Amino acid sequence: MKHFGITVGAAAALCCLGGCAASLSSGLARADDVSAAGSRLQVGFTRQRESGAVGGLAVRMEHHSAPVRATAGLARGGYLLQNDYGVGLEAAGEVGFGEPPRIEMEGSGFYGGGSLQVLIPIGAGARGTPVWETNRFYLVNTHFQVVIGADAGVWSMPAELGNQEYFEWALRAGLRVNLGSDAVTDYPAGHERTRRERAR
Repeated sequence: MKHFGITVGAAAALCCLGGCAASLSSGLARADDVSAAGSRLQVGFTRQRESGAVGGLAVRMEHHSAPVRATAGLARGGYLLQNDYGVGLEAAGEVGFGEPPRIEMEGSGFYGGGSLQVLIPIGAGARGTPVWETNRFYLVNTHFQVVIGADAGVWSMPAELGNQEYFEWALRAGLRVNLGSDAVTDYPAGHERTRRERAR
């Protein structure tokens, strides 16, 4: 039973390593004619060197006051179009709870919207730098991308807060760190492709 648990745990870890990422970006958000500097921390599953579904969680933070204040928590899901070099375009729908920037309330509103992010690889590209390598593939690898993103949506406040609605948009730029594994992807397709890439 112990070995079974270890096997399941290792398989789950490799599935996560096949495509997980964390990004931190900062920029400007605006709602109800009020602007605020803020950041966005995003974590979730993604794709390595290919297109596919993505999802995860995001936390928005406001720099208006000290210390930095979290203003919203979001769940997100969407699709990533990405080539072999790590250049990608990610579109996702987002829902969550919190409050618009610079508008402090005694309660939480509901947010529904979407985000669009352009991903540009840095350095080694989509295959990344090996952390743990075998003679056939990168068992664990990491790579970095610049993130340039925009998001927009509508806040709906509950009745006790006046049933108000606020439209919010934001522009941000930052860095994304990806962790992956060739063991759970279709790349590379055997030893020959690996040897050709190393010979370049």
